[in-house]
Amino acid sequence: MGDRFAVQRIVVAQAWDGILFFNRNTFQQVGRVATTLRVQELVQRENDIVFTSRDGNGKFHIHRMAYPDFSRSDVLKMKITTLPGAHGWITFFGKDFAVTSTGTKHSIVRYSDPARNGKPAIYPLQESTSDGWIECGGKLARWSFDEGKLSTLEFGKAGYTLKPVGMPPGLHGSWPISTGPESIFFNGTSGGDWVHRIAFSEDRQLTLDWPVAEERDEVLRFTAKLEQAAAQPVTFSYETAGGSAISGVDFTSISGSATIAAGQSEVHIDVPLIEDYTIERPESLKLRITALQGALCDNPVTLGRIRGSGARLVEAVEKDNGGLVVGTLDTTTSTTGAVLQFSIGAATVEARQLGFKAFWPVTDAGDGFRYARALPMDSGTMMFCQFDGTSGELLEVFPHAPFKAQAGELTFGIRDGYVRYEFFDGLPLLSHPGIVIPEGPALKEIVVHNERTREALDLTAAWEDPLSTVGTPSLGQTPSGDIVLRISGGEQQPQVYDFTANLKATISGPSRPAGRTMLTPVVITENSAAAVMTFVPGLSFHGETLAASGNRVWTGQKDGRVLESFAFTGGKLSPGPKLTLPAGTKLRPDMFMDGFNENLAIATNGENVFAAAAKGTGKGFTLVSGANTGKPKGKHMVTSFWPTAQVASTNLLATSYGSIGESGPRRVEVNEIKTNKLLATLQSPTHGLFGFSLAISESMLWISSPHEGKVEGYDLTTFTRQITVTSPAPIDRAFFGYSVSAHGPYLVIGEASHFNPGAVWVFSADGTTLIKRLESGANQGRDGFGCQVATRNGRILVGDGLIDGQVGHGPIPDPGGHRRVTLWNSPTSTPVRLVSSFINSTAHDSGYAIALLDDCAVVAANSETAGSVEYYAFPQPGAAEGQANIARSAAGGTSTGVWPAEGAPAPVWSFTQDPAQGIEAKVDLGGVPSDPAAVVIEWSPDLMHWEPVADASGAVLAKMTKVSAAYAEEGILKVRILPEGAGAGFFRLRSKE
Repeated sequence: MGDRFAVQRIVVAQAWDGILFFNRNTFQQVGRVATTLRVQELVQRENDIVFTSRDGNGKFHIHRMAYPDFSRSDVLKMKITTLPGAHGWITFFGKDFAVTSTGTKHSIVRYSDPARNGKPAIYPLQESTSDGWIECGGKLARWSFDEGKLSTLEFGKAGYTLKPVGMPPGLHGSWPISTGPESIFFNGTSGGDWVHRIAFSEDRQLTLDWPVAEERDEVLRFTAKLEQAAAQPVTFSYETAGGSAISGVDFTSISGSATIAAGQSEVHIDVPLIEDYTIERPESLKLRITALQGALCDNPVTLGRIRGSGARLVEAVEKDNGGLVVGTLDTTTSTTGAVLQFSIGAATVEARQLGFKAFWPVTDAGDGFRYARALPMDSGTMMFCQFDGTSGELLEVFPHAPFKAQAGELTFGIRDGYVRYEFFDGLPLLSHPGIVIPEGPALKEIVVHNERTREALDLTAAWEDPLSTVGTPSLGQTPSGDIVLRISGGEQQPQVYDFTANLKATISGPSRPAGRTMLTPVVITENSAAAVMTFVPGLSFHGETLAASGNRVWTGQKDGRVLESFAFTGGKLSPGPKLTLPAGTKLRPDMFMDGFNENLAIATNGENVFAAAAKGTGKGFTLVSGANTGKPKGKHMVTSFWPTAQVASTNLLATSYGSIGESGPRRVEVNEIKTNKLLATLQSPTHGLFGFSLAISESMLWISSPHEGKVEGYDLTTFTRQITVTSPAPIDRAFFGYSVSAHGPYLVIGEASHFNPGAVWVFSADGTTLIKRLESGANQGRDGFGCQVATRNGRILVGDGLIDGQVGHGPIPDPGGHRRVTLWNSPTSTPVRLVSSFINSTAHDSGYAIALLDDCAVVAANSETAGSVEYYAFPQPGAAEGQANIARSAAGGTSTGVWPAEGAPAPVWSFTQDPAQGIEAKVDLGGVPSDPAAVVIEWSPDLMHWEPVADASGAVLAKMTKVSAAYAEEGILKVRILPEGAGAGFFRLRSKE
């Protein structure tokens, strides 16, 4: 309905088409414009009418005509102007713009372009038409539904540019509605009936986060962040503004001003916390910003939480087949039940102030608490919130909903069993699950992270499983209020690289004489085969696939468009260039597709990086780009099939393609990278998930068919099949070829199973000779071993995982957590367990993707809100281990106290190598040990097998390694290894008992 008329098209009325006009107030017909055009859509503008038609060939056209004057006749023939162009489809049709497509080409039609003196103009579209389009105030805007980003288009003679519009968080998944000249509204997400108004006048949006800290952390850090770097300085004032935490008791009030400088995107505001050594429930405090200049803020008040003594684990049942637990909570969600706020007592709980899009309140369970499902900002994962039933205080946030709430307890279903939590009872909470301790009989002392109290506590500890062999546990209390876990007398368990045992702790005190029992998971890891990786920040997303070449690795996220790179130089891994795929493309299809291998969604050969992507629900393609550029370059290799996996060599790119459903055809195409010439198309007579995993070596392309349990090798010159490799000892209900890697001397194939321990098979490079079978050490049950493999320069890296629902038995929920990653320096060496630096945090996941570089291993790791990578640098020949391993040996020795002396400098190493004389290692201890015989220098050819070769007195200890001389003088120890025993290797110091 326009300003003058209500207009309606009519089709095939007495063999002609026409346009009817009605009085917009009375809806009485006032006239008709006769035309033979088959009118489709009409838009009334201030001075004319724009409409579309469709011809007999199915092409769309755009037309303009003046408003008719029916004062002399009610049937008129009008002059109709046809704009240039014939279009296959019209995606968006507005007052001033249309977005059209013809084949694979997309265009923007501007009916009257000021840059062309008011004449029509057609602009080739750079972005995908799968995004939403909207007009507002004469401007065209593009809305990315998945990313929650809005941009206006600024037109000029050379084309158009995108200008981002400031957006608050939590609007991805919404659709825009044009309402006025300078603003639009977005409908509420997830079943809400509210709307959000967005103004075009600002291009920056400031968002405050919702931090969580503990009193002992000293500060509660708020972050004010722009969605993009500031073009001009952004300034504001801030102040703490209430909450359940008490100023002067729990925190120190602050106020002040802050500036986000041009080119920057965030600033931190630290609120000092006061540790009062009082066991309390979780508390909160508000931060308010005012006088904001240079940006908009959708919610200028945010809430930070001080974590107190909250949920404690009291029972964990692995299997509950007796039906003993009956659900009492209705925690379902619907498309109409979402609310922005709800009342608890006299309090009103607001979703956006707590970092959520919306709440789905749960019926009152009568246990003194209130509960609600909640959807976090910019996340599609539903959470479960617990509130105080009187004050409305947010107490706990759980990753999934319980099925029972009774008498202050929550019961959660976990796979085949359940876990049960109790809440605040006036006693400290052992709030650090996932404590890691090494195996072995040596005494271990770990300070357990707890809410500290100086109240004298009575503490007892025992293993929940009385048959545990990891040692005798006990708990003690320090004067500062910390709790110390001590474990002694544990037994060694060969070939079990980590496992979890539940510590059952009982705590009582003067305020609670009856005491309470809680469980704390303790991760037991091999003490002689573990290495903690190093965290590298920089990912703006969750890295879920890795591709490496040389010392560079690329990573990306499924359903994402951004690739990031990291390079290992100077002994560390550092962030490198980024690459953004075109709008509308993703590393994983929108729909379920059998056989998509997310571990091979990207590939690199060191010079180029390739992204197997899908565009909407249409054709797939592989994007070729320079590895060191931030902008995509090269050609799209368009196909009617879906790209499912890919691998690259110096000259060749191999890509496997699939279709929707297992019955569809699958093939592997090999292209020459430089010319993009198709060299070969390889197909299997049977489906078998042909091409699920790919690997390429100097002379062979390896293609797996895990449903058939085989890996085939194709010659890279003739592209004919040369060999078929099958499992030497098939595992029941397993997929031989689920993962494949080839480099240097080895072909490595993973055989992962849904139900049984997996295996990794190491073959010779040509696949003819079995060298070794690698295992996790598990005797039964699914261990995920073999889901990921990588080999490079003789090393082998194996990552556990969850067999993707795209293979075998449909989607399986991923429980998350830290997936085991194990490194073999050679097939026969002792494996090294690579431990995440986040191993103590249940809020992090690690091991989702693995890669081997020349000089380090890289593992993808994610938190709830961000991504990261971690790496383990391979020690270089002749390098000394760090000082942490000097006082405590990785082989089991413990510090004697004789060395290093307190305040002594770190040891200084130097090395010389002579073909005739061998290797001489020199280490300056910084002083003479009180017991020189207790300080030992050791040698290893592989970092696994260490042999003492000399002590600080100069005595030769070596029995296997040929040592020609050793001597010590004034704290300087030298040792020379003869040439026949002096291949590449490693030295270290340790202080023995």
